[in-house]
Amino acid sequence: MSVAALKLRRVGSVDAAAFLKWSIGEDLRKAREGRGLTQAEVARRARMRREVLSRLEAGRGNPTVRTVQRVLRAMGYRA
Repeated sequence: MSVAALKLRRVGSVDAAAFLKWSIGEDLRKAREGRGLTQAEVARRARMRREVLSRLEAGRGNPTVRTVQRVLRAMGYRA
């Protein structure tokens, strides 16, 4: 069973799409903090506004795969 499936089992009645957006955002935030980067630094490197990155990390955005890749590359990950 995948990690996402295990997380969904724990969440119960929460909407799956909303949970996945939150999960991606939470993972992006943890990755950024793990690298010791600020939202402003990552946003500048990814060529996006800091507010957009903040919404993504909070699970309020609807990022495309390409956007997630841009953010990860801005943090120094190979995506």
